[in-house]
Amino acid sequence: ECLLDPPLKERLQQPQLSVRKQLFSMTGYNIAIFPDMSVKGTREFYNIYAIMEVRAVGKGEVQIRGVDSGLFLAMSTKGKLYGE
Repeated sequence: ECLLDPPLKERLQQPQLSVRKQLFSMTGYNIAIFPDMSVKGTREFYNIYAIMEVRAVGKGEVQIRGVDSGLFLAMSTKGKLYGE
């Protein structure tokens, strides 16, 4: 069951332009989404779990997916990041 609003659900199903990249912070970490659904920073530059697909899904909205894990970046109501 999809909990998304119908308009957002429709936009996510349409083909969109996406780019593959690593999300790097000035502290020297790349964000990585692991198969166990954990999201962590890694200093390993070419970690396979740190390659993200960033896709525009609407004005000011992007969807971030770990290419190797296949999981999307999500945030809990308490602000904790995880893969879904």
